[in-house]
Amino acid sequence: MSVIIHCAKVKDSSDLFDIRRLIGHHYPGLVSVNCMYTENGFLLKTLEAHFKNTNVLQDIEKQQLIKIGDTKYRATVTNKNTKVFRCYKCKTLGHKVKECPVWRSGYRPTKALAIQNTQPAKSAKKLRRQAKRHAIESLSTLESLPNEILLEILRLLPARDTIFAFYNMNARIRHLIGAFQSINFTALPYTFFLEYCAMLMNREHELQSLTLSNLDSCEQIELFFSNFPVEQLKNLRSLTLFNPSYPVLDTILSKLSVLGCLSSLKIEFKEDAVSSAHFFCNFDTSVSLRLLKFNGSVYMSGFCVALYPNLVFLKITSTISLQYYADLLQSIPKTLEKLSVKLDVSDDLTDDIANLFLQNSNNVKHLKISIADNITFNHFQIMSIPFHQLLTLSFEYDADYDDTDDSYFDGSDWEQFIKSYLPCLKTLDIVMNVYDFRRDIYDRLQTFQTSFWFERK
Repeated sequence: MSVIIHCAKVKDSSDLFDIRRLIGHHYPGLVSVNCMYTENGFLLKTLEAHFKNTNVLQDIEKQQLIKIGDTKYRATVTNKNTKVFRCYKCKTLGHKVKECPVWRSGYRPTKALAIQNTQPAKSAKKLRRQAKRHAIESLSTLESLPNEILLEILRLLPARDTIFAFYNMNARIRHLIGAFQSINFTALPYTFFLEYCAMLMNREHELQSLTLSNLDSCEQIELFFSNFPVEQLKNLRSLTLFNPSYPVLDTILSKLSVLGCLSSLKIEFKEDAVSSAHFFCNFDTSVSLRLLKFNGSVYMSGFCVALYPNLVFLKITSTISLQYYADLLQSIPKTLEKLSVKLDVSDDLTDDIANLFLQNSNNVKHLKISIADNITFNHFQIMSIPFHQLLTLSFEYDADYDDTDDSYFDGSDWEQFIKSYLPCLKTLDIVMNVYDFRRDIYDRLQTFQTSFWFERK
């Protein structure tokens, strides 16, 4: 014998454990409790419970109720081998349509009315589908945003990632990516590079920032400037080139006056290219240039910083000679405020070079300089005479065991140097690369713990 429990609150089969426990508290002899499903596999709100105690079955059959916890549910006792019928009138299990109380009342729906009665259920399904579709469409997707906001989002991503992720999304996104005014072609595959160059046709004058590289691609710089001459990039403000060929570089630098809006120029070479022979380049003047960064030892000949009267920041990332450094300070414009250089370890400060430093004066306020142990501290003081308006000094020193000048590690010598030559200095950053550390150097570093270093901040 089994009991059919109607309108049970069951979400899935995992709730059966708690239901068995609650039924077992009230009715002994419980064997099992199972869920019931439709022919399509949908879970019904109906349970089938099996009892081995006939007294319990008689009690449930008499009351037609079963208690699960504190709630009572309608129950029907059936034979074990009896089929469970479903009423298509009241949609409940346990009786046929002819046994339904509604049917017995004398109501006989026709076939047409039965079809009409099924329509509300279908319309309810449609309403649920429409509500679900509306909920999905109401979510803010990337394509639902206006072009102005979408451009701001895409500009936050690197150009390479933007092209990879969104280029083939749709025509609208592709058009927005093609309208970028700042593009970085570094590590971009050859096919994407060609497609983007095709999109730039007749729009290259809109570019404001451009980065090209020959490190991860084959002649990317040469290919770009063969399709877009320098004269067409009239609104370009920033140009960065990694490992360009010398002929292309000579063409670009000789036409800087055409780029009237260019304010930043960065040229980087590989390490093996830096150590190559010098070559002459026809540098052109540029009034708008504010930032210049390059590997200096590659093209010393023909370069003169005086060609850029409004230059603010000059950074030479490779080593330069003391002679060139002295000549450089002689020609820097008055607008230059930031200077970063690295001096060659093989040069010594001669009397002629020292006289160039003594006769020079500039308005540089931020200096980053890296020197080797062949330059003594006294020579470094002479080299610092032109920087009487210096506010920030970042100093890097490579010390060797044999030729180390101990004055670099003496706080009192630095104190006297700052008071004499750098009266306006506010920030001092010292990096000492000591390859053979000695105990006496550590003792000398204790001289930096005086009142001068604690009070002057």
